[in-house]
Amino acid sequence: VILRVRRGGAPLSGVKVTSQTSEFVLFDAGPGAYSMEALATGSAGMILLLNASTGSNDTFSLTLQDSDGQSFNRTIAALVGGATITDIDI
Repeated sequence: VILRVRRGGAPLSGVKVTSQTSEFVLFDAGPGAYSMEALATGSAGMILLLNASTGSNDTFSLTLQDSDGQSFNRTIAALVGGATITDIDI
């Protein structure tokens, strides 16, 4: 799952994933670079969720937290066996 996190249409840095169902979480470390060691989104506002587990309705839920500590719950429809790309505006 590829998440493009935005605020007002612009990439949002400093966003954490506090609850999710994927095996691996990677954050951008700037445009085109990703890190499993990073704890939040970089300047591109990108999050990769690898091997995300979906429920019976092919969706999964996650909670994001911005740099101000505000939490945002989202349910994402996922393409099982493929890549899901979605924009999240928080």
